Amino acid sequence: MAGRSTRAITRCRCAVLALTGAVALSLAAPAARAATTIGHTFTPTLKCVTSTFVQKSEASGVTSYAVPAGGAVITSFSTMAYSEPNEQMSFKVFRPTGTANEYTIVASTPTELLTPSALNTFPVRFPVKAGDRIGVYSDNAPCLTTSAGSEVLYDIGDFAPGITQTYSHPGAALLTCRLSSSRTRTATASATKPRTSAGQIRRPSAPVPHPRSRERHRWAKR
Repeated sequence: MAGRSTRAITRCRCAVLALTGAVALSLAAPAARAATTIGHTFTPTLKCVTSTFVQKSEASGVTSYAVPAGGAVITSFSTMAYSEPNEQMSFKVFRPTGTANEYTIVASTPTELLTPSALNTFPVRFPVKAGDRIGVYSDNAPCLTTSAGSEVLYDIGDFAPGITQTYSHPGAALLTCRLSSSRTRTATASATKPRTSAGQIRRPSAPVPHPRSRERHRWAKR
């Protein structure tokens, strides 16, 4: 009877060890991050005054201003500033509502003072969904250039996150703003059987009973 108890305890310990190994394998599989760029930066030619702009569409061959499938986490915002002083800009994320030219702002940075004639980059961390589009609020900062086949929408004012707005003023232009983002992919872990130096599969050694189990076994024989 005691021998059966010892074997049961041994089998239980082996099962716990096997389960622990499986958990360690799943935790050891790290998530890989794939970086991507949304939008485009260039020296702007059109001035933007106290208005909010969203890039509705892009001409063929132009980098998309929409978040790709699978969503992302935006990690930085960049814009190329013009040569004038006191240029200010904030970055915004717009989510289409399904109604023509209507968007809800889902994220926004503080208004930043730009360094003239330089690429300005600001760290952010915004989780976004596929199909979200990017844009800016500009205060005295040139932010556009003409682009046949592209369309930007704008309205006067600075709109906060949560506000749904119909942007009624269209233009054939492109915003000078670019985002860096990361997407998380689940890495697949594969288990390999341990092998010896000769390439043979190493067989697991027999489980060693706990010392207390041996002691109980000796008392049972008495």
